[in-house]
Amino acid sequence: MTVSSSPPGIPSPARLEAWISENLDGGGPAELSDIKLIAGGRSNLTYRLTLANAPGGPRDIVLRRPPLGHVLPTAHDMSREFRVLSGLTGTPVPVARPLAMCADTEIIGAPFYLMAYVPGSVLRTRQDTSVLSEAQAAALSERLADMLAAIHGTDLAATGLSGLGKGAGYLKRQLDRWQRQWEQSKSREMPGYDELVARLTAAVPPEGDVTLVHGDFRLDNVLVTVDPQPQIAAVVDWEMATLGDPLADLGLTLVYWSAAS
Repeated sequence: MTVSSSPPGIPSPARLEAWISENLDGGGPAELSDIKLIAGGRSNLTYRLTLANAPGGPRDIVLRRPPLGHVLPTAHDMSREFRVLSGLTGTPVPVARPLAMCADTEIIGAPFYLMAYVPGSVLRTRQDTSVLSEAQAAALSERLADMLAAIHGTDLAATGLSGLGKGAGYLKRQLDRWQRQWEQSKSREMPGYDELVARLTAAVPPEGDVTLVHGDFRLDNVLVTVDPQPQIAAVVDWEMATLGDPLADLGLTLVYWSAAS
C-alpha cells in the first residue's frame, strides 16, 4: 500500500485494502495507491480509489458510504442503493456498475459499496454549463427529460426492483417521513411549519401511477460527456430511490430546473 493518508471517513486505508483484496473481482492482491473524496456533505460520501496493480495499469473505482456523524433511521441505506444499481445495470438507464457490497462496519466504520468509475462531468453551476453552446444545452435538456422518462419506464419485475418500496400511498408517506425527520433533527422552532404541514396534507393529490422514482433527479445528479454531443454517461445518487408517483420526481426536477444557480 502506498497511501500515506486518507480523507475523513476512511480511518484505515490498510484495512480497506485488505478487504478489497479479498472481495473485489473474485479476490487477489490489491494495492491501494490513492483515495480522494469527490463528493460529501449531508449526502452519502463518495471517494475515488486508485488501485495501482490492476491488470493493464492503474484502475479507478468508487466507494460510497453514509455521511459522518448522526444519521437518521432508515436513511443512507447502502445495500438499498447497491440493489438499485444492480437492477439497473444493462438497462436504458446508465449507472455505474456495482462491484462489491460490505456490511461489516469494522472495515471503515460504516457499511459501504464499491462501483466502477464512470468518466464524466458534473454540471452544477452556470459557470459549469458555460462550456455548452446553445444547441448543446438544448440537446442536454432533452437528454435529461428522456432519462427521467426512462427511469419511470423501468421494468420493475425484470430488474428485480418490484419490491423496492410500497408504491401506493407514496405522497402521504413522504409527508409523514418529512414530519418524523423534522422532529428527530430540529434544533429550533420554525414559525409557519405546522401551517405548511397542514396545507400540504390537505392538498395531497389522488393516487397516480407507481414507477421507479429517483427521488432527487436533477442535472448535477448525472455525469455528462459533451463531445461531440452531450450525453448522460450515468445517473448517480440513488440513495432516495423507491417506488412511487413519477409526477413527484418530475415536480422536483422542475423546481431545480427553474431555480437560479
